[in-house]
Amino acid sequence: MNQNDQIYEEAFARNKGLISDEDQQKLKNARVAIAGLGAVGGSYVTTMARLGVGKINIADLDIFERVNRNRQAGAFESTIGQPKTSVMEKMAKDIYPGMDVRIFDKGITPENIDEFLDGVDVVLDGIDFFQFDARQMLYRKARERNLAVVGSAPLGFGSSTITFGPSGISFDEYFDITDKLTPEEKLLKFGMGMGPSLLQRSYYPVKVVNFKDHAAPSSILSIVLAANLTGTQAFKILTGKEYTTAPTTIHFDPYVQQLRTVVLKKGNGSFIQRLKFWYVKKYLLSK
Repeated sequence: MNQNDQIYEEAFARNKGLISDEDQQKLKNARVAIAGLGAVGGSYVTTMARLGVGKINIADLDIFERVNRNRQAGAFESTIGQPKTSVMEKMAKDIYPGMDVRIFDKGITPENIDEFLDGVDVVLDGIDFFQFDARQMLYRKARERNLAVVGSAPLGFGSSTITFGPSGISFDEYFDITDKLTPEEKLLKFGMGMGPSLLQRSYYPVKVVNFKDHAAPSSILSIVLAANLTGTQAFKILTGKEYTTAPTTIHFDPYVQQLRTVVLKKGNGSFIQRLKFWYVKKYLLSK
């Protein structure tokens, strides 16, 4: 047994009892692609590393700023101005030195998306909410390669999650995305589809989201929950266990102490979702 194997055995010994030796080996041999290293994406990196995943691809083109401090795993006073990819690579390897980390420091682009997905077993969507085109490309390319994509949306103090498998309803079909929509309308439909139960509505009014300046309030409390939901789905996929896919969303909000599972067979194309879209568009995008 080499040094990295010895480190691995000791570092993840406490997984035993919850994770079988066979499943732990699957995690060690797996490669996870994480697109976006901001709030949820950075937490996905550390979650996968502490779970014992042996190989990751990470993509982001941004640097850390002080404003990231309230929620992003790699945001410290000492990392201000540093590339998110290099900081998160260092953090991942500090957890497991033998981890194979491939960096894509230009983010995901049409030119590198195929390389980003090469040899990958599951994809985690950590892309910034307002970067819709990159997100749409990721889901389309993953579907072409028969890869599942897991995404979670921090909503107030809670989080929702949805997984698009290699088959079944697609990203565009579920969110009801067409070329006729404006960029703001696409973002609105994405947000509505991620959290159709609206558990956060009593304390998180839609007007707090600033589509013009690409800003929305967020908290570390929702981020760690998103990492839990996404990490659990990734664990199931990587170890060959049954997992739930779209059109099912799971939303848990500890602030209102509610858990809701919603199945939208037609996604945002359903009558109730179309009605919500009309209402929110009128009072949010028209301002």
